[in-house]
Amino acid sequence: PVSGAISSLAVGDLEARVAALEAKLGVDGALPFPDLCSGLAAVTDKVKLLDQKKLEQIHARLRTLVPEVRKLRDATGSQHSKEVVELYNICQTWDAAAEALPAVLERLRCLKNIHQAAAGFSERLTA
Repeated sequence: PVSGAISSLAVGDLEARVAALEAKLGVDGALPFPDLCSGLAAVTDKVKLLDQKKLEQIHARLRTLVPEVRKLRDATGSQHSKEVVELYNICQTWDAAAEALPAVLERLRCLKNIHQAAAGFSERLTA
């Protein structure tokens, strides 16, 4: 009981000193942990996750996943480049039509005027 009281006093003193340092440094208290003990516990838990056996398992899994990801990237990349080439070819066929479009529009406007004049002429003949 006495050693627990001493350690809690030491922790309290340490927290007060850290708070004083934070105030001097201009830290606004927006820390990811409410106090030093909970922060230390969280960091300890994360460090425990990094034991050698788990790291080896992760490394082995990554070795099997990396080639698969590369194959998928290459497959989708080649498919995308095929699609890009196809779209480029379609655009090339429409370039000629796009160049002729202003002349076609002008011709259609002229024909519209001629048709309107012809409609008026046929009405005058029947009247």
